Amino acid sequence: MMSGLGDYSATDLPKLLAGKTASAAINIDEYTEKIAASSVTKDIETMLQLVYLRL
Repeated sequence: MMSGLGDYSATDLPKLLAGKTASAAINIDEYTEKIAASSVTKDIETMLQLVYLRL
C-alpha cells in the first residue's frame, strides 16, 4: 500500500516534485534513528520540506 506524505497523497507527490531533484528517507530501528536526504543546490528547500514532512 502506498501512502502519501503529510497532507499530500501518493498521486499528488510526483506532480509536486516534477522538475525537482530532492529526496528524503527516515529509518528507525531498535538502536538507531537515521535521516538521509539529498538534492541539487537549487532544491535544498524542497529537500528540507520532505525531511520535515517525514518526521
